[in-house]
Amino acid sequence: MKSFNNENIFIDIKQLEKLSEAIYSSSFKDTVKLKGNESDSINRNDNLYRLRKAWDILLIKQTISYAYHYTPYYQKTWKDLTISPDDFNGFLDLKNFPILEKKDIVNNRDSFISQCSQPDDTRCTSGTTGKRLMLYGSSNEVLAMGTIIQARISSLEANKSMMVLRIFPALKRTLSTLVNVPNSAHTASVGHISYIFSTADQDKVWFDHTDHLVEILFEEYYINGNKANIELVHVTPPFLFDFISNKLISKNIDICRTKVKDVALSGGFVFGRTRKLVEDLWQAQLHTSFSCTEVNGECLECLKNKGVFHSGLTVYVEVVDTETLLPVLPGEHGLLVLTSYYPFQQVMPLIRYQTGDIVELIDSPCQCGDVGKSFRVIGRHHHCTDISDLVGHRTFIGPQQIGEVLSDFLMIPYTPYPRFKLTRQNESECVTLTLHVESNNSNTFDTNKTSVEIQRTLESACGELKSIHVGKVKFKILFLEKGSLSDFYRLYPER
Repeated sequence: MKSFNNENIFIDIKQLEKLSEAIYSSSFKDTVKLKGNESDSINRNDNLYRLRKAWDILLIKQTISYAYHYTPYYQKTWKDLTISPDDFNGFLDLKNFPILEKKDIVNNRDSFISQCSQPDDTRCTSGTTGKRLMLYGSSNEVLAMGTIIQARISSLEANKSMMVLRIFPALKRTLSTLVNVPNSAHTASVGHISYIFSTADQDKVWFDHTDHLVEILFEEYYINGNKANIELVHVTPPFLFDFISNKLISKNIDICRTKVKDVALSGGFVFGRTRKLVEDLWQAQLHTSFSCTEVNGECLECLKNKGVFHSGLTVYVEVVDTETLLPVLPGEHGLLVLTSYYPFQQVMPLIRYQTGDIVELIDSPCQCGDVGKSFRVIGRHHHCTDISDLVGHRTFIGPQQIGEVLSDFLMIPYTPYPRFKLTRQNESECVTLTLHVESNNSNTFDTNKTSVEIQRTLESACGELKSIHVGKVKFKILFLEKGSLSDFYRLYPER
């Protein structure tokens, strides 16, 4: 196995830790020196945007160099295209590097494995696009990711002992190894519990997992001799949180009496009904994120702007046109493209990976102070409907907008998600958009009245529909029996 030549590394783990602390912590004042360019010394008092830009430029360059020297796929592909690390000197140069699709990994998986990183972990995609993909990782990646998690935790809970409860479903798919965040001087006060939760035959077995979870949540723990309580609960996917919360309601358990202050949900859309459970039942702060299995890292949702996600420190975000694959303008919709950063993804580095998700690029500076690239998720490309010709620029309607509206209607099944399908039919004088929706029982509610309410709410909430000139579109809603769209939706209908 080859070793990574230090001459190709621009910054090491210790410097990554300092830089990530600088970005996460407003109290960080030290000057950070970056190898290779003394003029790149950055002070926390300088503009935060400049700090983030330096981070992204250096890690993209480092990742491209790593992939070029040690990953067979890139060695061959880039050589055929006469591309080398020297072709990247700034963000605009990324367009010189080809975009990856899932089929590229499926057909050449082993050639994506680095020659200088030993795989010792596996993970598997959920298969929403039709085919599951096994990927490889390593404990070194977990250690590198720990520097980011440590920086985030230290900026929020510097000297306080606390416990984190992570809840996962018991699914018949490969789960990556549950590795605790490595302790350091400033994370030794944080403990982790991982819990695999089964929802199968919940009311027929003698042991109720919800009762056990309640015991865990109310328990006191000790970390390095200090008392600690569970203050953060992380659940993936969100429908598992809905299931658990509804069980708590049915048992009249006052879960807000725990010490839980924050609930983190990942692995799917978080709609209004779930947000209300976090706020009212748990009386906690919601944190959610966008992520995909193929790329290590996440993009956290803005706490001030619901539905807006900021790019994390371990990935670079691009949004490109679905046809030209060129960057879109702010406010336009396109395909989300992610680049994983070395050292956070070492075994199978992915450069310009097209995730299959449609997002809206948000360019305005965020009021929360985050300077990372921002976007709003629309949905999986094959679940979205293109209305670009009706609006005048690249625009889609997708599961995020529709699901958010449907979550407020109690006659629509909610777990695991509202299930629907939007179809488009071009007619001579106008376009007909038909929303097919699964309902619990169409005989128990006024379908005509509900259709009008859904259409009015959707048109009010969806800016894309507001942009369409009156008379161009007819909107219809068809209610279906529960289960009718099973062939269209899988267990995880969306990210």
